[in-house]
Amino acid sequence: MPFLDRIKQWFAPAPPPKIRVVTRDILRVTIDQWRSDETLCATAYKALHDPTVRAMIDVMRTSSVLNWTLGGTATVEQVAMHGKFCEGYVMALNDLESLGEQRKKIAVDEPTFSHRNYLEQFEQPS
Repeated sequence: MPFLDRIKQWFAPAPPPKIRVVTRDILRVTIDQWRSDETLCATAYKALHDPTVRAMIDVMRTSSVLNWTLGGTATVEQVAMHGKFCEGYVMALNDLESLGEQRKKIAVDEPTFSHRNYLEQFEQPS
């Protein structure tokens, strides 16, 4: 193959990638619903402790927007927007990692604010 043909082949446009669209229903489960299910948490725990997935999450943390600098000419609005963007990024990664931790619902006592209950706590025993 002559030299110029090899150069032309090297600079020739690549064929378009073959893309296959996979459609699926969106899983409409909240983080609390996920974490209250023992099986889902066990599966997520196993996946999150896979070395490849762990490395992927580490790369996402290392490549975080927290490491971006805005420069000295950033406006107050740009700084605020960057701060909220960073907060959302960290929250998303933390939420992803929390899917492997099971949380059982805790019953919370309803407070009563009646005047009588309030005064009873200060009464001296006779």
